[in-house]
Amino acid sequence: MLGVNHSLQQTDAHLVQGYGKTIMIDTGHKLTASKLIRDLNERKIKSIDAIFITHPHSDHYGGLLTIIESEIEIGVIYMNDVSQKWMKREWWGGNYGDLIEIRKSAEAKNILIQDYSHFDTFSFSENCHFRKLFIFNEDELSKLGIGPDINELSLVAELTYGPYKALFTGDLNKKLSNWIVRNSKESIICDVLKVPHHGTEGLASNEFFLATRAKACLVPSPRHLWDSNRSLRTRMVFSEMKSKAIVNGEHGNVEVEFSSSGIKIRSDADSDLFSLIKDD
Repeated sequence: MLGVNHSLQQTDAHLVQGYGKTIMIDTGHKLTASKLIRDLNERKIKSIDAIFITHPHSDHYGGLLTIIESEIEIGVIYMNDVSQKWMKREWWGGNYGDLIEIRKSAEAKNILIQDYSHFDTFSFSENCHFRKLFIFNEDELSKLGIGPDINELSLVAELTYGPYKALFTGDLNKKLSNWIVRNSKESIICDVLKVPHHGTEGLASNEFFLATRAKACLVPSPRHLWDSNRSLRTRMVFSEMKSKAIVNGEHGNVEVEFSSSGIKIRSDADSDLFSLIKDD
């Protein structure tokens, strides 16, 4: 998995490779798009089987247009529609015109964009899968008494390799995270957690974090943001969990390796950040 690092801009972009297949979960911000392409080229990525945009905020979809317009082949893009009304309400988070431009560019290159009703599981092999757990549209959130909040439109998904699991949470916020804890607590138990909302206030509840039992937490955040009061609650709950916090604003790009013997996490700055070895 690749977390695109940027010293000032919070951004989500995660590359998953295995068994000759490649997917991306979010594509970062426009400000990190050129670096993202450089990183993909350095890894000799010629094609991406599927790109998953967790929700329509620019620090998650911002690099998508650049990838579409590059030489990299894309199999399919999954992203849900959002109303112009919701986008205008959160004008600071994204631009509806960006989404129109993305769709036009994808159509011009014959790249299929589908909503998440068409997705359940992407299989790398018979023992390695990326699966949708939860994603709600505007009407469904309203029926749950949640929103309007674009972050709560986030895809929550799991990547499993044998007995090991990473949980991806987009920018999941408190209300929906509490609903998940009440209704499907066992489904979010994981070894590695991609932390929502860059670790800052408004993100998933402490009850959600504790329910995951995550042993390592990946935080896509600039160092100054992670060290600020905006992330104090998150730092405190990770301390309570005795979970290793790995911040790409501090460590650089982060790679997580799943194998039959366990999980290894390394970064640009540290080749041995975290290990979880399977008991014999």
